Amino acid sequence: MNVAYMGYIAQELKQWGVITELAKFYSVSRQFIYTLINTFKAIMPQLFSPQRKEESISKKELFSKMLSYRMEGRCSIEAISSLMQRDKLALSSVGMISQTLSSIGKLLPSNIESNITAPIELMVASDEIFSKSIPILITVDPISSAILSIKKAESRKGEEWKRHYDELRENGFSIKGVVRDEGNGLGLGAKESIPDAIYQVDTYHAIAHRLGLLVEKLDKQAYRIIEVQEQSKDKKAHQKKLEEYIELSDNFRYLYHCIIHQLKPFKDTGEVREKQEAKEEIETALELMEILNTTAITTEIKSIRKILPNLLNYFDQTAQVLNDCQSLNLTQYELQNLCLEWQWEKALIKAKVQSRRNQAREQIKFYQAFNQELLQERYTTMKEIIFKKLETIIQASSMVETINSILRPYLNNSKNQVTQSFLNLFMFYHNHRRYRAGKRKGKTPMELLTHTKQERDWIELLVEEIESKDKNFFI
Repeated sequence: MNVAYMGYIAQELKQWGVITELAKFYSVSRQFIYTLINTFKAIMPQLFSPQRKEESISKKELFSKMLSYRMEGRCSIEAISSLMQRDKLALSSVGMISQTLSSIGKLLPSNIESNITAPIELMVASDEIFSKSIPILITVDPISSAILSIKKAESRKGEEWKRHYDELRENGFSIKGVVRDEGNGLGLGAKESIPDAIYQVDTYHAIAHRLGLLVEKLDKQAYRIIEVQEQSKDKKAHQKKLEEYIELSDNFRYLYHCIIHQLKPFKDTGEVREKQEAKEEIETALELMEILNTTAITTEIKSIRKILPNLLNYFDQTAQVLNDCQSLNLTQYELQNLCLEWQWEKALIKAKVQSRRNQAREQIKFYQAFNQELLQERYTTMKEIIFKKLETIIQASSMVETINSILRPYLNNSKNQVTQSFLNLFMFYHNHRRYRAGKRKGKTPMELLTHTKQERDWIELLVEEIESKDKNFFI
């Protein structure tokens, strides 16, 4: 060891001739000295590094890592296995991880449990999302974003949806209304389970999306005619057709925006829009659209007329909200301007075109400055109160689309092999995880739903839930 150490030091300090002197002094070859030095270098970490005690990780801690990788990291089972094997952790095989996560999910409910004595009255949003061809029935609270129920189903028929709503009612939820699309099964199930609930057609899918696609289609047709005209030698031959399509597109776009304008709860003056007045204006715009006389437009108008009676029910919610605001220390003028600020903030969220987003931002800045000057020190408090009340006006089931966008990466990295146990786990995670950005920043969906502070992390709560169902799970 002494010879190897002296040789190593000589090499590090570049002391030439020391290896030869050592070989002569000990009567060994220079090659033997070099072999000793290489051996010494190999065992140096064990000789001079501090000894570390092997850390033992409990089963509960291992499962917590699995859950964090799966839900927070959105890792596939294979990726979780690789990460745990890299850290030399036990229970890291693909089969063990898959079985563990499945067992955890099976211990969790597919319907949220309110755990309160008085029923929670909610206006909910329901829809179907798909994993390949497998329907997943989901109902959410649009205000808190909490998932109330998420179920893998065999079909989208009425009996499946009736069972869905029946279970929600059994768990302490009073459903005062459902925002949904025009799906027959969903509508039939809701009617049978909650016949007295308000039925609100999703205004986005019913109007904005459906007619908006026609606007785009007409524009594309006009551009195609322009391309044909430019490539043709006889440009005048296509001029009349081009003019007709441009006129058709412009007229339809104008009427489309007239209808969209009538869907806003408040007029440009801040006054609440009357339900009957809005209905009549929409009907007039639809009649004028029919005069344009194209098969595609006529077909869509027929569908819209069928759902029109249930399209504007949210105006009743608006009237109720404003009635509730009468007890606040606000003049009508102050209330109207706060409502307009809220409406422009909603418009910014909905806007897809940059020009509309820019317009919304400018209007928001204007009303923020105006309302601050108008209300002075009361502005922040009154804005918070009014906006919270206005958020209860639900026009669309867009929150379901938001949940779908959160769920989709998990389905993709599992090749759409969805199981009910995973959906249960996903619901628990989503409802108890804390938002890091947006208007819900710092809150969890369950906090917003129950108005009860959540003190602990979602994994801690999940571990407690598992132990309450199976006390030997982590042993």
